[in-house]
Amino acid sequence: MKATWGVGAALSILIPVALSLFQVLDPVHSFSLILLLLGLWTLVAGLVIMNAEDRNYYVGWGIVLAVISLFAYLPLSYTFGLIVVAVIVVILINVYTGQTGKVASATPGPPQPAGGSPAPN
Repeated sequence: MKATWGVGAALSILIPVALSLFQVLDPVHSFSLILLLLGLWTLVAGLVIMNAEDRNYYVGWGIVLAVISLFAYLPLSYTFGLIVVAVIVVILINVYTGQTGKVASATPGPPQPAGGSPAPN
């Protein structure tokens, strides 16, 4: 059986929900644990089971999700600041490793005349 991101994500959601139903966690900490487990699973999946071209994407968003989970433990201003720093780090890693070539562009090719017809000579 091959592990996929979806299996780990489902477990990352179901475990905190079960803990919440058994009243081990309150809803806020349960949601925080969901984000933390999703972030950690996304990070591990990006490093271990994802293709090399998707690795930075999964690792980066895993870090961002894990940082978002801090909202239950830190003041919101610190959490937002850490989220901004995490997104900046993800962008810098993608630029540094040259993974920005896959970013969708508004102009995929050379400029075309309006209406799709070739310009008259």
